Amino acid sequence: MIYKIPIYVEVSVEGDFAPLDLNEAVDSVLYRKIIEIVSAEGRLSLDSKNDLFDSTASQMAKFAKFKRVRVKLLSKSQVLKKI
Repeated sequence: MIYKIPIYVEVSVEGDFAPLDLNEAVDSVLYRKIIEIVSAEGRLSLDSKNDLFDSTASQMAKFAKFKRVRVKLLSKSQVLKKI
């Protein structure tokens, strides 16, 4: 299953700008940077079977009474491929 957990970012600008250009900049530049930051070093790749440093997946598995839980951050293109 894929869950969408929104990340909200406020963007403030000064000077003249075209709203469509700002939307494109957010979609193409800022979105990629946020994905890069969150997924750096596999920080959001959790597995209840071998999570030595982060017990989030184990806690999820225990809470939901599952044998194993894996969590991995996906990019928008990866989500579209899975649809």
